[in-house]
Amino acid sequence: MRTLQLKTMVKFLLLFISPVLLISCVKNNTDNTLDNTKSLESLIAANKKTIQTINDTKPSREIDTSFIPLKSAKKLKSDTNFGKTDPFSAYSDSSSNILSNSLKLKGIIYTDKVKYALIKYKTMSGQIKQGEIGGQTTKLLPMGVKVKEIDVKNQVVVLTLKGKNYQLSY
Repeated sequence: MRTLQLKTMVKFLLLFISPVLLISCVKNNTDNTLDNTKSLESLIAANKKTIQTINDTKPSREIDTSFIPLKSAKKLKSDTNFGKTDPFSAYSDSSSNILSNSLKLKGIIYTDKVKYALIKYKTMSGQIKQGEIGGQTTKLLPMGVKVKEIDVKNQVVVLTLKGKNYQLSY
């Protein structure tokens, strides 16, 4: 569509501006006004031939301007597992971000009854215990990540997201 407009603009310029430019280059003979008229007519004829040549070189194929339909938002969300569901939330629900540099195990403290993992997640620090879920019971874990186990002996916290286990250690 844009190329068609550009070609139309070129035709216009050739038809109206080139005779003016060419006439200004011709000798100014005031005695032979008949010769000037003939040369002007020949210039116009030459310009018409140029325009006809441009018209004959048009592409023969038609341009398809129909659009490909986009996938629905539901389909796009179901196809992808990365990024945030809510782009304005403070935490991520992405499995690729579980073991990123923003989530660190700082220590484990325990008693006979309860085990706590000391966590730093982004700018927040605190304690979490087994069974806590990111975004629901704590903001110290990415969205949807659950504390499956705190292993005191191996100094490891086992996290789970969508059925996959991840180990967080020092």
